[in-house]
Amino acid sequence: MDAPRRLAAAMLLLASSSYAQTPPASGKFEDMLRRVGLPADAATTAPPAVNGVILQDADLPPEDQKTNFSYGEISQRLEKTILGRRKRRSRTGVTPADRVDKGEIRYIVIHSSLGTYKGTISQLQTHPQASHFIIALNGDVTRMVDIKNIALHVKNKEINAASIGIETENFTRNPKRRGQPIDWKSADWDPDLAWRLYASLAWLIRAVAKECGVARDEAHIIGHLDADAGIPDGHTDPGPYFYDHAYPAFEARFPGAGVTPRKYLMMLVNDDTPPKLYLAKTAAGTIVAAREENRTGIAKLALYRLGGGAPSPVSSWEAAEHELPPASASLPVPSEPGAYRVEAFDLVGNFTRSKFSVSAPDAAPTKLNEE
Repeated sequence: MDAPRRLAAAMLLLASSSYAQTPPASGKFEDMLRRVGLPADAATTAPPAVNGVILQDADLPPEDQKTNFSYGEISQRLEKTILGRRKRRSRTGVTPADRVDKGEIRYIVIHSSLGTYKGTISQLQTHPQASHFIIALNGDVTRMVDIKNIALHVKNKEINAASIGIETENFTRNPKRRGQPIDWKSADWDPDLAWRLYASLAWLIRAVAKECGVARDEAHIIGHLDADAGIPDGHTDPGPYFYDHAYPAFEARFPGAGVTPRKYLMMLVNDDTPPKLYLAKTAAGTIVAAREENRTGIAKLALYRLGGGAPSPVSSWEAAEHELPPASASLPVPSEPGAYRVEAFDLVGNFTRSKFSVSAPDAAPTKLNEE
């Protein structure tokens, strides 16, 4: 079927829903934290430019809400090991408290681990320092200390008592000799290498901010460098590349905007806008496309056939593991008549779902009922 006839046949009568995904109001982070779960061999082909008809929004029942993050248990190995094994609590780096209910958490502090994900967990198990979470480059997360408790992670006593500490895995390592300067690596915050870390870090910050009432701004979401400012021998992580470096992927995505890792992270943290879905005509045929209006990235686009039970997967697109996810993505509209559902997900859990029907050229359009 040629493109004009196919466009006429694709009667996209959509009832779509958009959701700014926020975690449930619960202190159980096993039910709140989500990790990015995309395959390493995802397609890397750049999607076509989006144009055409915007698909309108409509409501869906809450039980149908889904995101690109899968719920998962958070490991709590550090807290269980330290508090269960050591008798002297002062050596654990953990002070029992009740900060969530008392509203005593005002800051979220970002650290660089200067080591591997697993290695940092092992090191913290034998040292008097602690941190509430650690995030791996691939987006995995371990909770090491309950957020209600105080973890010794910065030298500033006031900020330490009122903050959550989040370690991030990186490529930089501790100097071999004490007193040597840290040789920070630009790869630490390269969005092409670490976008899953960005996504999980932003999601976790959003979850903590909602749970604890922390403001989502740079005055309250800070680096270890900011927390230790003015203190002798204060730490300098998450490093100069986090604050000031202009990566080619950011410049290509946001020309002239001076986007740094810190700025991009804050864009993700404050992104409450779900992706938009479009119907577009291209030289290759009709497509359904998703676009992230803030250009922070699309993580996944999936198409399902409806009818006769559970939706059946037709096609999907997922962001590549080692490439900053694009601001738009697309899938071809099926030529086979029937009812379909399309779902689009961004990097922090906001999503849009739409349904449409494809009819034969001479058949009357069939309107779908709202889900």
